[in-house]
Amino acid sequence: MTEHRVKFDFVVHFTNGGSLSAQDFRLDIPGNDISDDELAAYLIRDMNLLMAGRVDIANKQIVIEPHKRTAVRTTVLLRLTATFNLVLAFAHQVDAAYWREWEMFGLPGGVQLFNLLNILLFGGLLALLANLIQGKPSATASSLAIAGVCALILPIHAGFALAGYPQFDLPVSIALMIGTFLLSVVQVIVTLGLRSRIRDARQ
Repeated sequence: MTEHRVKFDFVVHFTNGGSLSAQDFRLDIPGNDISDDELAAYLIRDMNLLMAGRVDIANKQIVIEPHKRTAVRTTVLLRLTATFNLVLAFAHQVDAAYWREWEMFGLPGGVQLFNLLNILLFGGLLALLANLIQGKPSATASSLAIAGVCALILPIHAGFALAGYPQFDLPVSIALMIGTFLLSVVQVIVTLGLRSRIRDARQ
């Protein structure tokens, strides 16, 4: 697929005084054209400029050129591994409710705080999975974060078992914890391999 970039000169005037300018500046664009207003908004967003006011655009030219900020092309194996890893982790948390895990951690709010913490945990993990599936620049970091969280399940509960807690002793409960740990190891290996290939491709 043909990719396009826009080359242009600009002056950004700040509402608190001063300005920023550049000549022959280039940005990736999704199509083969972009209006001055769209380009101004895109420039401000891309450069994360605060207090930006009027933007003057000049000498705009659309060029056929590969994008410099290509999305990370995550592999099917990585996406499936991360997704199934989260499925097992979520199933473990359902199992944790059966075993009244909040009592093991001594949570002061009991099941209510346990539920609130799980909402935050699941929301964060799903946001990381979305970054991975969409191939955002932070995809590999998101994958490693998912694997890191899921990998903690087994050692944490192994510690509880060594401390004498009788919970999570059923076969499926044990299988879920071992499964998340093994999938996390696979996920880290696949992620680091992808990160290495991306680094080599950019050199």
